[in-house]
Amino acid sequence: MKTTQKSISFVILFYIFFSIAISSSKNLEVFADEVVDIIPIGGQPVGVAYNPDNGNMYVTNFLLDTVSVIDGDTNTVIETIDIGSRPVGVAYNPDNGNMYVANGNSNTVSVIDGDTNTVIETITLGDFPQLLAYNPDNGNMYVANTGSNTVSVIDGDTNTVIETIDIGSGPVGVAYNPDYGNMYVLHGGSNTVSVIDGDTNTVIETITLGGFGLIYVAYNPDNGNMYVVARSSGIVSVIDGNTNTEVATIAVGDSPEGIAYNPDNGNMYVANSDSGTVSVIDGDTNTVIETVDVGGRPIGVAYNSDNGDMYVTDIFSGSVFVITVTPIPPPTADAGTDQTVASGSLVQLDGSGSSDSSNLPLTYQWTQTAGPSVTLDDDTSVNPTFTAPKVQAQQVIVFELVVTNELGVESLPDSVTITVDPANIHPNPPPLPFDGILGSGNNINLQVQDNSRDSVLGGQSGALRGTYSDSPILQGQSLEQDSQAIS
Repeated sequence: MKTTQKSISFVILFYIFFSIAISSSKNLEVFADEVVDIIPIGGQPVGVAYNPDNGNMYVTNFLLDTVSVIDGDTNTVIETIDIGSRPVGVAYNPDNGNMYVANGNSNTVSVIDGDTNTVIETITLGDFPQLLAYNPDNGNMYVANTGSNTVSVIDGDTNTVIETIDIGSGPVGVAYNPDYGNMYVLHGGSNTVSVIDGDTNTVIETITLGGFGLIYVAYNPDNGNMYVVARSSGIVSVIDGNTNTEVATIAVGDSPEGIAYNPDNGNMYVANSDSGTVSVIDGDTNTVIETVDVGGRPIGVAYNSDNGDMYVTDIFSGSVFVITVTPIPPPTADAGTDQTVASGSLVQLDGSGSSDSSNLPLTYQWTQTAGPSVTLDDDTSVNPTFTAPKVQAQQVIVFELVVTNELGVESLPDSVTITVDPANIHPNPPPLPFDGILGSGNNINLQVQDNSRDSVLGGQSGALRGTYSDSPILQGQSLEQDSQAIS
């Protein structure tokens, strides 16, 4: 009977890791992710975990029955450790600084000394252990035995199995929730999650999710939620850590598998094995905000706190991709130069000086913040227009411009001031026209025509005197003008 169970479990393991099809705020700052290094490993790397004591990454090589140790500073393999048959999961124990590796075909866990990188202990477990996680509340390591439908509890001090928990069909992924001290165990052949009480090591709740083919799970300390990868459904389910209910489902790439949290930006990183991509999930909105092309068939994901990079295993190329997370500066809004315009005139704003350091396309949003209300013809245009209001006294209109790049990063606002001058109620009249100049010698008869009526001024030799009472400029004033200056 035990031999038959092993055969069935091997089929499960083979399906999970070998179904290969050869074939890619808002905040004023977001983060961009790019592959900056590819580390050759060989032997279909699957699991990956970080050891903060030595700054190294530990990678299980499924076909080679080894663990590769990657120096976190140089991103080179500095050691290869022989362990049991078909290693899958790997986890760090901070209490003793050791790495624990689940060997699927050997039914064992290898304990690697973090100082010497040698196997110091081999622990026998149930059938086909795959993934494992550490519980700092009790110092124990929890290992999902897929073939025997159990979880083995390993004492971190003695490296012995102190309890075996019957968990139900096909347990695979395991993760710890520090808010309540519980362990979450995924059932790969169904859509359920078992919650184990860390004090009693008993199943206290079973959660039913919308997705199927559950495989990996990770905790997000920013929101207290558990993120469960449903491989068959191509989604990530979000479990509220307080209520143990599914509060969101997030569509990611094809056949997602590994998942890890990045404390630098609060995002979750999901390896999509059939898409050759890594989906980046915003921990605040539970939406995919970026997709990183890595190629191959990515499986495991882990964060390195020393350099802030994400490490992704690829069983197709036998490599580990290193993804660097860098902040993207926001674009710069330029609302143009201030203008002084006439009442009733057509005014054009100019946001063409706005820019983005990454040369990403921009969208524009104009908002009036001061002055008499006007209407822009298009408040999302780079050069919107409006008609200046008719005013009796000088008025000031202020517009604010915010630009957003295609990643959704907004600029700080920039403003432009439009000063509107009133129309001249009494404009200076044009020079008064001469209807004619009559006279001989020094005698001048000057006829001046106003808009309303004619008036004739007569004068004596050498002077022109008179009063022109209808002119808005000369009304009521005595005219004295040397005749020679007029002639």
